[in-house]
Amino acid sequence: MHTPLESTYFAPTSPQIADYRIRKPSNFLFEDADIEEDIFYRITPGALVTRLQIATCAHHFSSYYGVWRGETAGAACGRRVRMGSARLRAQCLPEGGKNVLVTAMTGSGEQVGHCFVSQWMGGEKERVWWITQLVVVDGYRNQRRATRMLHALTLHYDVGKKAELKDLVGVLSSHPYAICAVLRVFGRGIEALPSKLDWERDGKEYTHVPLPSAECFSLMTAAPFEYVREAKIQPESMTADTKFFIDHTAAEDALERIVHSMNRQIREPWEWLFGELAPGCEYLCVLEFCHDPQYKMHQQWCDGLQVWNEVQPAANTEGPSLTTGSNPSPAPIRYADYDRYLLEVPSSCRLDLRLADRTHASLIGSKRKRILEAKDVIAKQMIMLPIIMGAKRIPEDLQNTYQTDALDFPLPVHMSTWRDFTKYAYETYRDDPNVAARLLILQAIHFQELLDERDRLRTETQKRTAEMGKREGKEKATASQEPRSPNSPESTPRQQIPLQPFKQFTIPHRPEPATTPLPLPMSLPAPTATIRLNPNPLFSSPPALPTPQTTSTHKPKPKTSSPQLFFSSSSESEGESSSKDMRTPRKLRNCARILDRRGGAGGG
Repeated sequence: MHTPLESTYFAPTSPQIADYRIRKPSNFLFEDADIEEDIFYRITPGALVTRLQIATCAHHFSSYYGVWRGETAGAACGRRVRMGSARLRAQCLPEGGKNVLVTAMTGSGEQVGHCFVSQWMGGEKERVWWITQLVVVDGYRNQRRATRMLHALTLHYDVGKKAELKDLVGVLSSHPYAICAVLRVFGRGIEALPSKLDWERDGKEYTHVPLPSAECFSLMTAAPFEYVREAKIQPESMTADTKFFIDHTAAEDALERIVHSMNRQIREPWEWLFGELAPGCEYLCVLEFCHDPQYKMHQQWCDGLQVWNEVQPAANTEGPSLTTGSNPSPAPIRYADYDRYLLEVPSSCRLDLRLADRTHASLIGSKRKRILEAKDVIAKQMIMLPIIMGAKRIPEDLQNTYQTDALDFPLPVHMSTWRDFTKYAYETYRDDPNVAARLLILQAIHFQELLDERDRLRTETQKRTAEMGKREGKEKATASQEPRSPNSPESTPRQQIPLQPFKQFTIPHRPEPATTPLPLPMSLPAPTATIRLNPNPLFSSPPALPTPQTTSTHKPKPKTSSPQLFFSSSSESEGESSSKDMRTPRKLRNCARILDRRGGAGGG
């Protein structure tokens, strides 16, 4: 969907400098951090970037980006990643690309964040917008500064607004929050991102999601800077090896919060789409962007069919399920029996699959199969499994077993998730060396059960849809083959009514009565021009008669107005703000162009 006012946006070659204030609608329950500091976002073309701006960006990158980590870092391990002004200019303002600098500025003129973007042609009608560097100063993070810098880019340039061009927006970053900011502005947010398991099954059925890694190779080889051209895309993950060995501690903490919050919303397991980040690698995210004026970049919660992560009723419980759209499993798993078996047979907690057949020889049937499947899941999801399942509720029978009064330390009622239960088990079984492996096996069994339940529900939905389609087809076929009664209106042939020739006629001319003009006051001159009244009598007003001052030949001195800084609110559409843009002067010499454009604000 494209905006009808494409002329109000600028091409990447535009030399205009513009400032934008992006504000959320007033809400007494939510404070906008941009209002207190009077934050605005400045667009500066690459040719107009000053030495002071380059030095400030290099200082912020060296102070706040990250630290070196890994064996290849050598003596620099643990030190801050630093970049000088000359190297930053060569890397972020390369020759052969149309470069842009977006800065977050306070009302006092202090720069608190910056974003470099380079644009080049990836094909004949394909534009690539690559985010080369995105930094926000400490103390101003987690307030959607990065999201709004990217949003200011869409407010100023015609990215995604040309019907004849295909716009791709890409980034290489090791921090999940940078990926979330890109998804919020150029996609539909992190909540629209499918799980890696669903993506690998059929990624074509999802929209507003990153392109597969194989499709990113051609546009990356055409990049005007070296580190993107030489990045090696990793198989089976959406990452690329850039030889940038920095510490991933902060990135792992951010990823844990993202995965935990997503799994709290949906019942089925949700896995980070981009995969595990190896040392020296960065996440690769490329989105095809088409501007949609209806999208306001607000957070969207999952629908009610799969959102509530609540306790499922037992198999013999009457009444509907507490989770809409999800029925209990036909044969519920007794997790208390598995937990008792793992406690009584400590050797069963060994996670080595080579010893699985010998360890579980006493088990038969489905129990042995589930434990073997659980250990296979642990081998594939060793790192992410506790994070994914930490937000899920523990099975009801396991919770009831540990909440009995017979235990010395029963499980508190408020501890209902796997994360809470893990803390409780570590405190209760301090002397048990297998407590971590036992919890992993139980979580893996629950992980597989949720996936099986999801597949079962999808299969039932597809069968139900197919049956309804067949039933409707049979009803239509039966209705078409039923004999019609002779008296039915459909069986009676319609009579053809002959068309009458069209007769032309003329309206006789009636002379209008002569009218005399009303006398005007002697103090006012007679009008010299025809006065047109408003056809709507409710809103009509007496015509303004010319005065001697207006008929004078003296021309008043034109009024000059200084440029103003306008606001952009997310509660109003961008189309409503175009009238002010048309009244803005075309050229303002020796000053930045100040635009009045409105749009939504999002987070990330």
